Amino acid sequence: VFATCVVGGMSLQKQTRLLRRQPQLLIGTPGRLAALLGLGKDAENERSDWLVSSLRTIRHLVLDEADRLVESGHFRELDQILSKVYEALQRQN
Repeated sequence: VFATCVVGGMSLQKQTRLLRRQPQLLIGTPGRLAALLGLGKDAENERSDWLVSSLRTIRHLVLDEADRLVESGHFRELDQILSKVYEALQRQN
C-alpha cells in the first residue's frame, strides 16, 4: 500500500509530485487537501488534477488535525472536501 501525506508547511510542488504516484492512502490536513482539490484562494495554481480526477480510486482518506475541523472556518473546508469526494463517487456509479 502506497501512502502520501499532504500538509501545509511542505512544498506544494513536492506534494503534487507525490500524488502523481497514485497513493491508495491519503493523509492530509483540511487546508492542504482543500487547496489541492482546487477549493483554495489560488485554485488555478494549487490544484492537483490527478487528485481531483482520481478521488474515486483513493481507498482511504484520513483528515489530520480533527480538533481544528470544529474551529471557525474549517468546518466549511471539511464540507467542501467531502462534497468533492461524494461527487466523485456518484460519477463512478
